[in-house]
Amino acid sequence: MAERLGFVGIGRMGSEMAKNMMAGGEDVIVFDIDEDRVAELVDAGADSAESVTELVDAADIVFTSLPKNETVEAVYFGDDGILESLTDGMAVVEMSTVKPETVRRIQTDLEDRGLDVEVVDCPVIGIPSTARDAELTVLVGATEDGFERLRPSLDHIGTSIEHVGEPGRAKAIKLVNNVVTYGNYALAAEVFALAEQLEIGREELFEIIDSGAAQSSILASKLPNVLEGSFEPGFTVEGALKDLEYALELGHEERFELPVSEMVAGRYRYAIDRGHSEDDYSILMEALSEE
Repeated sequence: MAERLGFVGIGRMGSEMAKNMMAGGEDVIVFDIDEDRVAELVDAGADSAESVTELVDAADIVFTSLPKNETVEAVYFGDDGILESLTDGMAVVEMSTVKPETVRRIQTDLEDRGLDVEVVDCPVIGIPSTARDAELTVLVGATEDGFERLRPSLDHIGTSIEHVGEPGRAKAIKLVNNVVTYGNYALAAEVFALAEQLEIGREELFEIIDSGAAQSSILASKLPNVLEGSFEPGFTVEGALKDLEYALELGHEERFELPVSEMVAGRYRYAIDRGHSEDDYSILMEALSEE
């Protein structure tokens, strides 16, 4: 019998993943505090729950895709949270970009309760458009059995499904990846701002950069936003800084200094100070040009 999938958190990424799983034939039930998001998924064929508890009671596998660490902790550990309703044989799939220790704490809590629940650490690499097109890279931290159990569902959302080890490891890899992404773009944004003062056009400079070793896929992805002056968020400046700060915390925990990453975070803080927290992080180029 097919397992029923529950989704808690159907924002820009979660909604697209849930839709693709439904398109692949999965039975999906959703919950979100945003009623419009829920209505959109119901129109696409999902069932809806009135609470986290109702969703967990109705599902076999519970996916969570949430904006930050505090939200994940509240949804799992809070009053009437996910952990209160799980039963033996279920699985939880934590897809948010949060601290590795959070998913490890979920696993420890379930072990302390004596529950046989599979914990899967499953962040994804991509943006809403790649989520919509089912072209995500999916990082899976789980047991071999957990990976095999989830693989058919994950195939509906990504083109690369990578089993990277135990829970917690996938989130660490995702955070390290994001530092490279945001650092790459911050450096490009800074030199493009300099180039503007030198009266070098953005398109002209991009063509040169794109032809050689400095070629950058994240610059190629984000520059059209800047040229069009369109900063509707695929991912916000605030979200980028959140990921950078989680990665810096990891470095601190490991007693490993990250001075360049600290400077990158400072650039995104600058954009937030200029009032751009909810804009797509491509606006960093504009913010630095205003200096």
